[in-house]
Amino acid sequence: MSKKYVRDLDCDILVTSGAYVPSEDEEYMNDRQLEYFKQKIIQLRNGILTDSIKSLDIIKEESGNLPDENDSATAESNISITLKLREQHLSLLAKIDYALTKIQSKEYGYCEDTDDEIGIRRLQVSPLAIYSVEAQERREKLSRHINDNNNVHDIED
Repeated sequence: MSKKYVRDLDCDILVTSGAYVPSEDEEYMNDRQLEYFKQKIIQLRNGILTDSIKSLDIIKEESGNLPDENDSATAESNISITLKLREQHLSLLAKIDYALTKIQSKEYGYCEDTDDEIGIRRLQVSPLAIYSVEAQERREKLSRHINDNNNVHDIED
């Protein structure tokens, strides 16, 4: 298999010929799997950065002088939606940086609550996952329980 390194956003990415896909039959989070997920996460980051640049262009276009009130209202609505999207991008970029740090320290792929393996399949679908499915479900149940209790308390007040 041929290998080459490519410079991308201050990260060296190992690009291999062939379509490697991590397997559950391999040692969990071996160097090859870590490199695979690093590339996957960097691709995600590149997509978000590209979308962020496009969103700036949208804001510039929308914020031009519009003579019509309806056009102005539409432009303001579009800018508001675009700014919310940019906030989501910033949040995702922080998660991406965190995941890349975990990969570098070889701590990636392990649940932050239990230290159990998150699992290849889950990481394939959600490479920024930091909890196993079971831990995530427990957190969601707890969150719903807390929200339900807060809503009941709010109604009684």
